[in-house]
Amino acid sequence: MGLLRRFVKREHLQGQSSLQMITIQVSDEKNWVPLKNVDIGLGAESAIKALQSKPGSKIGELSANLQERMLAVPC
Repeated sequence: MGLLRRFVKREHLQGQSSLQMITIQVSDEKNWVPLKNVDIGLGAESAIKALQSKPGSKIGELSANLQERMLAVPC
């Protein structure tokens, strides 16, 4: 359930048994947590921030691409 909580809205998970959770339509975008609210984890956030501060790091390009993609996805 921990992984589902990162990507599926909580209202679809609360009070659900494991058997009921398999019926959640995870491919349906209306059930997804908005991209800007997805929890990627503290370790990943720290690593990205550290890489962004390094000169010549390509993570800045990746971040820019992710920002553009997030803006393009309708919420």
